[in-house]
Amino acid sequence: TYITCNGLSDGIIEITASGGVGGNGSGTYSYSKDGGISWQNSNVFESLATGDYQLAIRDAVAVSCFTDIVETVITEPTLLELTFTKIDANCSTNNDGEIHLVASGGIGAASSGIFEYTVDGGASWQESADFLNLDSKGYSIAVRDKANPSCSTATGISNFTNVICSFLDFEIPTCIDFRQ
Repeated sequence: TYITCNGLSDGIIEITASGGVGGNGSGTYSYSKDGGISWQNSNVFESLATGDYQLAIRDAVAVSCFTDIVETVITEPTLLELTFTKIDANCSTNNDGEIHLVASGGIGAASSGIFEYTVDGGASWQESADFLNLDSKGYSIAVRDKANPSCSTATGISNFTNVICSFLDFEIPTCIDFRQ
């Protein structure tokens, strides 16, 4: 299987074998992922990094009997990235701020392009990249790959400018007639 997140080493190769002296899937095979340099009894290779693997199978009973080498490639998704724009709230008491997120990479980019977004550090997620009616506090923004929710990235805190709005209270002066 492919790597789940860019930079990880969690690829898996599973090999199915039949025939040979051990024959009919009796489990008497050895498996190699490096072209026959090293062998193991398990047909599953785990924790693999991205790269080319030279697969071979040999009969554990007749070790000179082995398959042709088959090459397989494990790939990783592109790096999951997040950028944003923001519109500050007009005043610290208004809820008219906005954050607009743009994601790229990950498995979602290759298959469906679907991401999920959060502005509360992952407490809640949504498919829309637009967050509206926000106040002037800081937000912990992140994106995750919907095809693999454990793969996410955060850009930290987006602090809105805390604009202080003050309204001066003027008294309308009373007219005094000094003509007397």
